[in-house]
Amino acid sequence: DIYDNGTDLCETMWDGAFKVVDNYSAAYTMWFFDAINPNDAISQTLHPTGNTSVCNLDFYHKDFPTPEGENFTECHPWKQASCCTTDIADADGLNVAYGPGYQWDRCGTLSKACA
Repeated sequence: DIYDNGTDLCETMWDGAFKVVDNYSAAYTMWFFDAINPNDAISQTLHPTGNTSVCNLDFYHKDFPTPEGENFTECHPWKQASCCTTDIADADGLNVAYGPGYQWDRCGTLSKACA
């Protein structure tokens, strides 16, 4: 096994950029469909005197968020200020980007609901 559990995955895979919390009002959301990104308020809370217009993720991410095109479907909620590119956000590209052993289907073919 690569990770002990889901929390270990989230807190380790992105080099400490994320921490799992139980308080949803203090947590980033991975998907949203509102006109305003709810993660902006969380960033302001977490970094009240810092620059929240930087990407704090390593590996395959930009230094600063920039817009992506209409074909940016995998991470659509962030297309106006994205830290990743269309190529990396593509599910097939992301599945092989980190190399053998890190693919999400390494234990077998995923169902269509999970893929």
